[in-house]
Amino acid sequence: MPITPEEFRSFPEPIKTCLEQFNVTLVLEGNFPEDLYKKPIAIYLPNITAELVDNCVEKGAKRVVLTTTSNSIKIEDDVIETDPEKTLRLLNKIKSSCKPISTKDAQRKGTSIPAHGGMGIFQTMNFLKRVGGDLNYHIVNQKIVAEVTWE
Repeated sequence: MPITPEEFRSFPEPIKTCLEQFNVTLVLEGNFPEDLYKKPIAIYLPNITAELVDNCVEKGAKRVVLTTTSNSIKIEDDVIETDPEKTLRLLNKIKSSCKPISTKDAQRKGTSIPAHGGMGIFQTMNFLKRVGGDLNYHIVNQKIVAEVTWE
């Protein structure tokens, strides 16, 4: 199903509201290719981007930078991780396994109930598999950066 340029450029309303409610600034950077909405990834990008930005808000970000190129989107927030290597390992474990594991400290610590989470990553990976894309995380200055790539 094709997507219109207007649908592609509109950010989902619940995420817009969430950004406003939590006073989070979303900064858009990079060359936004005019024909990106015609690529197979276009139908999934609004949901993928919304999921990844929502994850930033949930962990307390006040500024999220979304950088777009013709074959990638990078999402970086201002949250300094206490143990970025551990968070990176958890994210990679969620990506590669079928076990719901949360990256949110409040869910992991101080409770006997197992943490739940990672479903957004699973959903994002399913979208990306349909178009030959991938989701990778890396550490930059003690922060976790998510990068979605496609062909």
